[in-house]
Amino acid sequence: MAETEKLCGYCTAIDFEQLRLPSSKDVEKLNKGQPVEGIFPFGHYLLHHEDRPRWSLGTQSRIQRSAATCPFCREVSLVLETSGVRVKAPAVFEKDPICDVYFTAAGNVQAPPGVTWKRYAPREIPYIPYPRVSLRWTVPEKHPRPFYQNYPEHEGVIELFECFQSIEMGMNERQSLFSGRERPALIDLELPRRWLRNCLDNDNDCYAPKPKGEGVRSSIFRLIDTKAKSVVEFDEHRLGETPYVALSYVWGTTQQAVLKRENLLQLQLPGSLQGATSRTITDAMIFTSDMGYRYLWVDALCIIQNDDADKISQLQIMGDIYKNAVFAIVAAAGENSGSGLAGIRTPRTVIQRKVQVKPAGPQEMPLWLISTAMPRIFSPDQPYTIGLPWQTRGWTLQERVLSRRVFVFTDEQLFWSCRRCHRWEETDTETKLASLSWQPMKKAHATPSCPLTLALWTLIADFSTRDLSLDGDA
Repeated sequence: MAETEKLCGYCTAIDFEQLRLPSSKDVEKLNKGQPVEGIFPFGHYLLHHEDRPRWSLGTQSRIQRSAATCPFCREVSLVLETSGVRVKAPAVFEKDPICDVYFTAAGNVQAPPGVTWKRYAPREIPYIPYPRVSLRWTVPEKHPRPFYQNYPEHEGVIELFECFQSIEMGMNERQSLFSGRERPALIDLELPRRWLRNCLDNDNDCYAPKPKGEGVRSSIFRLIDTKAKSVVEFDEHRLGETPYVALSYVWGTTQQAVLKRENLLQLQLPGSLQGATSRTITDAMIFTSDMGYRYLWVDALCIIQNDDADKISQLQIMGDIYKNAVFAIVAAAGENSGSGLAGIRTPRTVIQRKVQVKPAGPQEMPLWLISTAMPRIFSPDQPYTIGLPWQTRGWTLQERVLSRRVFVFTDEQLFWSCRRCHRWEETDTETKLASLSWQPMKKAHATPSCPLTLALWTLIADFSTRDLSLDGDA
């Protein structure tokens, strides 16, 4: 896109300035107790606010005509075609709907522990809204109406949340925190290594406490040796003594290699797992090794599948297995064990595009947006894994909640979550000046921004909707 392109009249009216993110200098002042005047707009970004800021782009046919000359109209048209919204609500688009642009609080920028931010007034503020651009299409006869009256699934309305975020381009003296960034087709492994390293260092907001006590002792505990490509057995082993990673995934109807009584000795031979494991397990072995760990726990190869006694003994300590793992790998997008982990060997396919929405001014840096890798039709209040097979299984809930740290693999992005912070590939979250909590990840752990009572209620509601293979699983 040429930088000389100008926005159309509809897009020029949008107050994109509200998307500017706090700079490192701004946050340093706030952390020192110095208020920063006029930096952070307090727009109503909550979903149900009747007076939330929104701007009409006119009908979808107008947007498509304008796309030839207006860069933002062009991006809106591209998002519509690539996101699946048109397929989700064909009846809406048969009537040439009107498109509204609005800003959604995708999360909150929060002060470090023990710090309170203040503004002029004076007024204490617990956080700064982290806005992204969302879109809403409404059939003409229903437009305009207050948002709360027909949210989120009112007939004649379809919404696409968090389509764009701001991105810092070129040399920028502001050094904005939490700027958007392009995520590569394959994961840059230095990034998750940094996330994990920052958490293990225990010296910043990403600290995850170790389990209390000395760990559960198991008469037999098995792990996959990712170096020897084999299964190893530990006798009278106390969980946590040997650092290991755990995998949470969906089996599906088939599993390539499983541990049985008849192959127990064979799979302990070096190289016995080479080329024998399902794609998800193979990718998890690669990622475990890349993160600097040798051992991986996977139920299919660490529990004897045709031995009821072994199953019972291992299932009794399942929660402790995930709780004592250094971190868990969540294969959220896979329908079965053959799906693999996107970004390890299989490239992600979504292409993120950048668009300039405000030119540079005498005292202003230009403002750019970048399309997000995973715009969502579901409400931002819903988990980012909603609708995926992994999200529907009963066992995976305890695996996710009991794990102290998790790397979550989806089709288009890698996420990190621990009890102190959230990180993801498409946003620069690596700073000690402040933390960013993301709405779809907030309720998984009892964090400072998610009280225990809310977390417990959320877990109960979540579990009640999941599928169980056996009645005894409840």
